[in-house]
Amino acid sequence: MIRFPLPHLLLLLCLLATVVSGPLADSPTGEPRLATVDCWFDISPDWPRTQCFRLYLPEDHANPGGQTISIPVVRFHAGFSLWPERAPVLHLGGGGPGGPMYLDSTAAVRTIWEYHDEISLEQRRDLIVIDPRGTGLAEPALVCWTFLQNLAPRLAQNLPMRAEWQAIDKDYQICIDNYLRDGVDLRQYNSRSVALDVELLRRALKIERWVLLGVSYGSIYAQMVAHDNPDSVEAMLLDSATFSHIGETESFLRRAQAPYRALFDYCRYREDCRAPLPDFEARLWKLHRELNRNPIRLQLEHPYQAEQIDLQLNGERFLSALLEGIYGVEIYRDLPSIIVELEQGQHRRIRPYLEAALLFMFDPAYGDVSMEAHYCFDTRPYTDLDAIAEQVESLPPGYFKRIMRLSLEMTDECERMNVTEGYPPMASARQTDVPTLFLHGIYDPVTLLEDVVAQRRYFSHSRLATFGFSHSILTSDECAEIVAARFLEDHSIDGADLACE
Repeated sequence: MIRFPLPHLLLLLCLLATVVSGPLADSPTGEPRLATVDCWFDISPDWPRTQCFRLYLPEDHANPGGQTISIPVVRFHAGFSLWPERAPVLHLGGGGPGGPMYLDSTAAVRTIWEYHDEISLEQRRDLIVIDPRGTGLAEPALVCWTFLQNLAPRLAQNLPMRAEWQAIDKDYQICIDNYLRDGVDLRQYNSRSVALDVELLRRALKIERWVLLGVSYGSIYAQMVAHDNPDSVEAMLLDSATFSHIGETESFLRRAQAPYRALFDYCRYREDCRAPLPDFEARLWKLHRELNRNPIRLQLEHPYQAEQIDLQLNGERFLSALLEGIYGVEIYRDLPSIIVELEQGQHRRIRPYLEAALLFMFDPAYGDVSMEAHYCFDTRPYTDLDAIAEQVESLPPGYFKRIMRLSLEMTDECERMNVTEGYPPMASARQTDVPTLFLHGIYDPVTLLEDVVAQRRYFSHSRLATFGFSHSILTSDECAEIVAARFLEDHSIDGADLACE
C-alpha cells in the first residue's frame, strides 16, 4: 500500500490487485549487461555460495539505446557446481508494488534463503532474488523523500483527514515533478516493464527454464512472464496471489471494505472476541470519533533513526494501525485488549501495531512513486471512476461513504506522470498451462481467497493450499514451504498431500 496514514482507496486497491514514446516491445531487445559486484551484506561461512550482480537494463525497452537503469540480483548456489542441475527459483521481489527485499541487510538476506531453502537449495535449485525496477536497491529507487521529510511533523498534529490527504498529495506532486525533472521516465515503471526485465535477466544468466515465486503483487509479475514466455517457466508458486484483470470497477467496494469486514466478522462469530467486545463495530466507530476529537499523545521510537516520534493517536491513525495488523493474525487475538484499553485512554496493546505502521511509513527503501506509476499503467486505464462514484453514492451514510468520496476527489497523478495508457492484456484473464501452486491464507483480507478460487479456472494445471494465516504465507508457516517443495517435486501431486500432518 502507499505510505499514507490512511491510504487513498484506489491506490490501496492497487495492492490487491505507461505509455511509452513508441509502441511497447513485444519482447526485450538489446543485450543487458550483468556485472558482478560486491554483495551488499556480510556472508558467513554457513551460508550457501553467494554471488551478487547488477543487471543494467534499458529504462524504455522500446528504446534500448536510451537511458540505462539497474536492478540488484543475488544468486544462492545449490551445492558446488557453477550451474545447478535443476531449474532455479526466481523470487520476484517484495510485492507492493514497490516493496523492497532489503538486500543491504545481512539479517534480511539470511532470512530469505533460510525461508526458501526447501523449495530451492535442498532440491539442487539455485535461488535468485531481485528488487524489481524502481524499488529497494534498484537504481533509480523511486522513493518520495518529500513525504518522508514531512511525515514526522505531520504525525505530531491532529489533522482532519481531508487536510492530511491534501498535504500528502502535495508531497507526491513534488516528488513526481522532481523525478521528471531528473529525466526519469515514469511511464516505464510498471508490471509489463518488470516482465521484460525478467526475460533479459534469464538470458543474461543463461537459464533455460526457471520456477517463478511471486508474493502478493509479485504474483502479477509471474503471471506476466508466464504469459509472455511460457516455455521459460517450469512452474509458478503464487503466494497470496492477486490478478491484474479483476476489474477495479466491479470489485471496488468489496475489496475496499474487506479489511474492515474481516475484523467485524471475527468479533461477530468468534466467542473469544464477541464475549469481551459485544457491539464491537459500534464501539470501534465510537472510539474512532472520540480519538479524532481527543487524540492520545504518545512517543514512539523512530524505526530508522535514533530519535523519538511524537504521535497524536487520532481516529484515522488508530484505524491505520488496525489495517497494518491484518497482514498477520495476532491482531484478532489482541483486538479486545486494544479496544478496551483505548476506551480507558491507555495504549499499551496498540503500540506494537503503531510501531509496525511507522516501520512501513518511514521505510526509505519503499518505491512508493513506482507504485503510483504501476497503478496508472496496470489499473487506472481499465477503471471506470464514474461507475465507482455511483456505487459509492449508493452506500448508506457513514465512514465508508465519506472516505470513498474523499478518495475519488483526490488528485489523479497519472497525467502528471504522463502515464495515461496501459497494456491491454493486463485487463483480461490469461489462460496458462504452466503448473501453478497457489498458497493462500484463509484470514487474508488483502488479497482475497475468493478471488483465487474464482480465477483458478484460467490455470489449467493448478493446486491450491490454504493455511490458517493472513498475508505472505511462505514467511508465516513452515508447512507452506514443505507443501511448495512437494509440488515442485511432483506437479501432479494430489491435493491431499498439500498439507502437513
